[in-house]
Amino acid sequence: MRSWHRPIWNALSSGLGLAIVRTLVEAQGGTVVAANHPQGGAVLSVWLPAAAPEA
Repeated sequence: MRSWHRPIWNALSSGLGLAIVRTLVEAQGGTVVAANHPQGGAVLSVWLPAAAPEA
């Protein structure tokens, strides 16, 4: 997912942040979900699996 909107602080963005997060989270068996926030902006949810108890 890529956003073409500039951050509110007017800095240029390469748009790689979410791609990096997604790669790291999925490498750990997790999931990233992005959705539109009703009042504007976005909501990002990250789910990571709980660690298995050590034997």
